[in-house]
Amino acid sequence: NKWLDETSEASIRGYRRAMERYYDTMVGIGMRLLTLVAAALDVEEDYFDTYWTPTHNCVLRPLRYAAVKSDANAGTFAAGAHSDYGGLTILKTLDDVPGLEIYDEANASWIAVPPRDDAFVVNIGDLLERWSNGRLKSTKHRVMTAGDVERHSVAFFFEPDYFAVVEPIVRDVDDVPKYDAIRFGDYLLARYAETYASADGS
Repeated sequence: NKWLDETSEASIRGYRRAMERYYDTMVGIGMRLLTLVAAALDVEEDYFDTYWTPTHNCVLRPLRYAAVKSDANAGTFAAGAHSDYGGLTILKTLDDVPGLEIYDEANASWIAVPPRDDAFVVNIGDLLERWSNGRLKSTKHRVMTAGDVERHSVAFFFEPDYFAVVEPIVRDVDDVPKYDAIRFGDYLLARYAETYASADGS
């Protein structure tokens, strides 16, 4: 990462140290969450460990949403409907401003996720859906703001090593893989290319 010199007027004293400590803490939380994912998929508790250690591609992203009113009918969103590319997204809201919504496929409706200062929101990403052979579903979500105040949160994208080969976990001989094995770095670059191609219309 590129950090401002803390002696400059534009910097916030202690910001870098706080972000680095938070990042390290979130890596630890992510590793604990992987044991729950492993249990859900009926594999060994440490199944995913080597995919995240000794290196990984986790990203910490502070988010600021402007005080602009969202309007689904007009196609105006603080963040449009999407699912995240990677393994897990661990989200912390930094204020009491609502806005996050998740999509309920069963009822074809959006459900508001109230902000809480004592909990994280954990979203399953597309990579984990692929890894689980479709048993775990990625979380489609969006952000709708009322427009009266800014909204702040911080997202931690918990991603494996660039060179990790992700292969669908199958339960038995009758469980057919729905996806090909792929290196995480190649998968990520393909998703970036797909996103930016659709953004510029090419």
